Amino acid sequence: MLFFLPVAAYDAVRLEITTPSGKPSISLQINYYYILHHLVWKRTFAKDEYEKGIPLCTELLKELFQKGKVVTDVLKYLQDKRYIVKVKQHQQGVHSSLFKLHPSIETQLVYQIEFLSLDSSLIKKLNHRQQSQLMDIKQLNIIKKNIKLNEEGIKYLEAKYGKLPESRRDILIAVQRTDLNLLGYFYGDFFAVRPDSKSRTYSNLTQTQRTKRKLIDFNGASLKMTDISNSQVLLCIPIIIEKMKALKAYHPDNLPPDFILFKTLCEEGKIYDYLLKCSNFSGSRNEFKQQFFKEVFFCRNSKQLPPIKKAFVNQFPTIFHYITLYKQFNHANFATALQEFEASIMIDSVFYKMQNEGKIVLTLHDAIICSNYEDLKYAELLIEKELSSYNLKPTFKRELE
Repeated sequence: MLFFLPVAAYDAVRLEITTPSGKPSISLQINYYYILHHLVWKRTFAKDEYEKGIPLCTELLKELFQKGKVVTDVLKYLQDKRYIVKVKQHQQGVHSSLFKLHPSIETQLVYQIEFLSLDSSLIKKLNHRQQSQLMDIKQLNIIKKNIKLNEEGIKYLEAKYGKLPESRRDILIAVQRTDLNLLGYFYGDFFAVRPDSKSRTYSNLTQTQRTKRKLIDFNGASLKMTDISNSQVLLCIPIIIEKMKALKAYHPDNLPPDFILFKTLCEEGKIYDYLLKCSNFSGSRNEFKQQFFKEVFFCRNSKQLPPIKKAFVNQFPTIFHYITLYKQFNHANFATALQEFEASIMIDSVFYKMQNEGKIVLTLHDAIICSNYEDLKYAELLIEKELSSYNLKPTFKRELE
């Protein structure tokens, strides 16, 4: 199993963690490495989740490490050394203590080290858990067969790290955390996980920085991608309509003016620009989008009205009312419903249809990735057809590497 380990932390654990008799013990050290790797992996490949802090459940760790005292010793050592930091105390029946990497090592170079089941019983358990994850086998196979680091990508890595060995085990290379994904393409370390049958698929591609997509080829050509403009706000409309129907408040021939305006702006891909002006936001469009989702879509219900939320409430009171109802009992319900609806369109409808027709395609959340223009156009037609059943007319953004 491949671990990603901050250089200083790896070296310290290797030298300082020994048996009571003072002998080095790789099986004992792996317990420490696991916590570090888990946080580095989340920081690299699950950024949204990491921002809130990663739960480290002591009961689960006891099961993995076999001894409760080992769990206590590991967490104490890593915190005392300022390798990890607790960002939130556990709440009984709510969540475990939440942790992040300490800022002092968050940007450190990282070793990639492969451990075998023979090294520790923990590795054997982790391999078993990994195999039991819900893999998106279809997308994983497509990635394995068709995604390659291109010549420019290899030059990029070798300019930073020198000639890359054929096997990771041949030499220990310290790399930037942001390059881990590119090295994964080079060495064939691929993943595609769909946590449940309604969720998004998370893969190497979904975690590759936009600026580095030009360094990989898909089916022998550069990536070609199409995604829905203003997708999350556009796709919230069917979610809201379902809520209105449930409350017997949906009358398609007599929709409130603010609902119609919201729908039109979303379809035209202009909703963010409209709200940016209404809120007098001084930052960039990307900064506005991030703040918009924090204040309106993915926050807990609150009477506070920061500028962007206030502008949204004033301009689209009907939409805001039903978003609030959706989040009434759990603020995560709205985000979950959005992602599930997105996945039903992009994965369960468009991807499966194209894949069954022999097209070589992948999903990247609200985007479809192809290797040629004909498939790109076809994907857009299929998305339009799916959304037409909800009386939505999307516009598209293309990304052509």
